[in-house]
Amino acid sequence: MLPGGKKIHSYTIRIVLPQGEVLELHNVQNNLKISEVKAMIEHDLGIPTELYRLNYLDKADLLNHCTVAQHEIVPRARVTLRPWKMWESMLMDVFQGNV
Repeated sequence: MLPGGKKIHSYTIRIVLPQGEVLELHNVQNNLKISEVKAMIEHDLGIPTELYRLNYLDKADLLNHCTVAQHEIVPRARVTLRPWKMWESMLMDVFQGNV
C-alpha cells in the first residue's frame, strides 16, 4: 500500500522514443520512482539514464525522486524520452542504427 491507503497497481506505459518508435514497459508499478522507470528503459535499450529525461503531458521533466503515482501517470500513458541537448545527435544516431 502507498501512503494514504492507496493500492499498488501494476500496468504498462509506453515510452515514445525520439525517432517515433514506442517502447512498451510492462509491470510498471505506481510506487516506482522515475529513476527506477529509467533503469528499466536502460535495461531494455542500453541507453544510460543520465543521457535523457522523461516528459509527460505538459512536457515538463519528470523528477527522478518522485513516483509514477506522484506524476499521475496512468495505464497505457505515453511518456516521451527526450535526450539532453549535448547527447541528442549521438542518441539519434544510436536510435537510427548508425552506430
